[in-house]
Amino acid sequence: MKDNRPVAIEITGLKPPTVFDLTPAALDAIWAAIRFLPLPRPQHNFLDLYLQSPCAERNITAHLATNPVLTLPVGEHELRIRWADSEEAPA
Repeated sequence: MKDNRPVAIEITGLKPPTVFDLTPAALDAIWAAIRFLPLPRPQHNFLDLYLQSPCAERNITAHLATNPVLTLPVGEHELRIRWADSEEAPA
C-alpha cells in the first residue's frame, strides 16, 4: 500500500483502540500481541495467514473499502480494525 492510512486497532477486552499506519510492521505488532493467546489451531493458522501474508495490507484495505470494521475472532475476544478518525490520527 503506497498511502499508509492510519487504522484504529483494538483487541476487545485486552487492548483499547490504538492508532497505527497500516504497514507490515503494524501487522507484525498485532500478530505478536495475539499469537500466544490460547487459540484453536485452525483459528491460529487463519490469523497467521490473514495478518502475515504478502497480501495482508491489500486484503484489509479492500475489506475496509466496503465495510466500516474488520472483525476477526481471537479466542474469546475480537480483533477490530477500522480506519482511524481524523482526530485519532497521529499528527
